[in-house]
Amino acid sequence: MARSLTLEAIIGARYDLTGRVAVITLDNPPVNGLGYDTRSAVVAALDRANADAACDSVVVTGAGKAFSGGADIREFNTPKASAEPALRTVIRALEDSAKPVVAAINGVCMGGGLELAMGCHYRVAHGAATIALPEVKLGLLPGAGGTQRLPRALGVEAALNMIVTGAGLPAAALRGTGLLDEVVDDDVIAAAVALSIASALQVLTTILTPRPSRTDQPIGLQGYLRAFLTDVVNRGPFGGLRLPPDWLVTAGFIAVVAILVVIWIAQRRHTGDAAGERGARPLAVIAVMLACAVVGAGVFVVAYDQDMNGGAARLWWLLRHFGHPEVAVLDGGLEAWLGPLRSGAEAVEPVEFTPNPRADDVIEADELAARLGEPGLTVVDARLPERYRGEVEPIDPVAGRIPGAVNAPFPEGLPPGLRDAPELVAYCGSGVTAAVVLLRLAQAGREDAKLYPGSWSDWSSRGLPVERAAN
Repeated sequence: MARSLTLEAIIGARYDLTGRVAVITLDNPPVNGLGYDTRSAVVAALDRANADAACDSVVVTGAGKAFSGGADIREFNTPKASAEPALRTVIRALEDSAKPVVAAINGVCMGGGLELAMGCHYRVAHGAATIALPEVKLGLLPGAGGTQRLPRALGVEAALNMIVTGAGLPAAALRGTGLLDEVVDDDVIAAAVALSIASALQVLTTILTPRPSRTDQPIGLQGYLRAFLTDVVNRGPFGGLRLPPDWLVTAGFIAVVAILVVIWIAQRRHTGDAAGERGARPLAVIAVMLACAVVGAGVFVVAYDQDMNGGAARLWWLLRHFGHPEVAVLDGGLEAWLGPLRSGAEAVEPVEFTPNPRADDVIEADELAARLGEPGLTVVDARLPERYRGEVEPIDPVAGRIPGAVNAPFPEGLPPGLRDAPELVAYCGSGVTAAVVLLRLAQAGREDAKLYPGSWSDWSSRGLPVERAAN
């Protein structure tokens, strides 16, 4: 008969032994951040599993709707952030486990959470789980082996796309890759337990080919870039191109990184300036980017993207905000285009662009906070429902929403009656996907709706009132 024991005394994780499988559950709300207590609990639970003769294998999962959102931002710049066991130490303990360890990715798996999962011997994910390394959005790089392990699992090109954009992917989109051994649509823990049992019985080779996760022989700076360049130059007309010496490859990589760091520092210096504009994507920085583009007087711009994910709508709103109303969005995106398609770079001539920002289409935090609760003012949150309710927050240190806000998730249409509100203000996480809601409102005849540019990243950093579903 199966027995279940729970290690109650360890804060940050739970230990359950069901049958001969130990299930370690990360438990640090709201997104199971990998703070000091959680890291310590995982190592202690893993030691217990390896010492228990009644345990044959281990499953690591997360409580609630998240596997782990990564580092616990509440501990940034505190001694706990670097205290042992550090995340690298925890991952090494998972790798060195004498008993097979399977990650059961039940929900959000980002940053250090993904690095933790990649340190496990095998990974099973629910198809709807979000997989990402979003550190670049905070001006950081993955610091616990993600830049080494992800290229091994996905290939260099796909891994670099995830690392340098910070974009998240549903686990279903990664089905069949080396990152995930199984993708399921039902009970991910049951699937992980079954895989761990098969592994412990040494019949796994009849199911799949295991991959080592260790990084004892890291790719290294030169090898990492050389692998990427090799993948690029071996395609199409570049086939057979000879790569430069290793020192030149390294120098080029360092130069690119230096440029990105300078841009990031300039952006960080801008945030919190005299104008008081804060948040993840300050508008003045984006105005400088537009000034270097090909948008000028008399140029009609048609923007499009792949899945209406905010990029085209954001460009539409930015151009209008900075005084260029000659802009439209291709309805339906690229998939709806019936005309010819062309690949390769387009030859364009840069033109002078003089930003002339409007003042009537934005609202800043101080004014919005002072006006909350006013009759007729409707604040619209464009984020996905779980972020709106405060159940998860993968980017910012505080989860929740602006008090009184209504939810209009950007992938969906407008809620009934929203267009009839006397005054509308839209926000999202960083001011991007809210533009999708503003575009839909403009299509419905409400071109007077305003954007809160700093959005949740700004609001949550100011210590302003926060509302959650439990309220």
